[in-house]
Amino acid sequence: QDIFGSSCSHTSAHSTGSVAALDMKRQLSPSGSVEGVSSSGQVESMINNEHADSLRESKTSLTSPPLSLLSLRVASRVPCVQHMVLGASGIGCLYRDVPMDVAKATVEVALDQGFDSMDTAPWYGAGLSETRLGELLAQRSGVKVSTKCGRVIRSCADLSSRGEHAEPHYKGHFVTEAYHSNVPVADYTAAGIRESFRQSCDRLGRRSLDVLRLHDAEGEERYAAALAGGAVEAMLQLRREGHVAEIGLGMGSAEYALKYLRAFPPGTFDSLMLAGCWNLIDQDGLEVLLECQRLGIRVHNVGIFASGVLWGGQYYKYGDISAAVADKVKGWESLAQSFGFTLPQVALSFALLPEVVERVAVGCSTPEEVVGNVNLCGKSVPLALWQQAKDKGLLAEGIPLPCD
Repeated sequence: QDIFGSSCSHTSAHSTGSVAALDMKRQLSPSGSVEGVSSSGQVESMINNEHADSLRESKTSLTSPPLSLLSLRVASRVPCVQHMVLGASGIGCLYRDVPMDVAKATVEVALDQGFDSMDTAPWYGAGLSETRLGELLAQRSGVKVSTKCGRVIRSCADLSSRGEHAEPHYKGHFVTEAYHSNVPVADYTAAGIRESFRQSCDRLGRRSLDVLRLHDAEGEERYAAALAGGAVEAMLQLRREGHVAEIGLGMGSAEYALKYLRAFPPGTFDSLMLAGCWNLIDQDGLEVLLECQRLGIRVHNVGIFASGVLWGGQYYKYGDISAAVADKVKGWESLAQSFGFTLPQVALSFALLPEVVERVAVGCSTPEEVVGNVNLCGKSVPLALWQQAKDKGLLAEGIPLPCD
């Protein structure tokens, strides 16, 4: 959500075994095609020859590379607005009503501040975020917009006639009753991906998309559905036909991000948007970052403020803050202040340490939040701060640090 300085290498403390064998047979529905996008019942018509060969085996063992022999390249950077992506879940009324005039002011201030990349998804307000971005960016050029797939948007009235079910966690996350009666329905089939793409294009007012990422297809049930349904193959077809410039993954699970990266050949994914797995509290994404570095996949780091707890928030990963997390936050805050930094400034710099991280995404729902994030830029955290963090146990020994 770049230019890297010189870096030095450090050995990762992590190595992995193998991922369980997967049933790689795909069934693609011949229905659900969109204008200009062909539909096929054969996987081989949707993917390159290398991937088609791998799919002809009913069981494929996916052995992880020897990541213990790799090292994560890190470098100190001075954060700037070009390192940031505006996360547009907030203008889709995440947790609270955000009127259109506030959404408009938020996007306009972001553009005035120099944001040139914005991220949205059908999940964000059941299409409301996409619709608003489409309207607000209609007369703007030079702004890269990424969205996601794996959910189609239906009106509540259509659900029963289609035999579909709304995602149960939408209510309580998004407050959109004042704007529509639509709901998201998870669909990781090839036809569902094409329909999700078609709907997103309509809402964004575009004939093609800059970036399309597979969204939240994690957990055994959704992972299996995406593999069996041909979700990634449908995305590959969209990219080959020029309807999408880049495809990638939008994941909140390091475990499942790794599974996808290893289930498909190199070159399948252009980027990974990884949420909540590389910040001052949680570095579970170390192994994923190593894999992306090995494969040349660009990473957009999300959740860099650890669900907001690093900026005074009252929740961590959608739940109460544990005593251990609260102690860690206090430790980081004290350390940051001793060096003349705010805690969010240190959090931003840490999020950008790995060279493979191209950008960070910052969610904003008001103009003030945009300005607050931009004001974090311009200062480089010294090596001494990271070294003291290790001495105090705030960072594990296996986490690499930049050269002085």
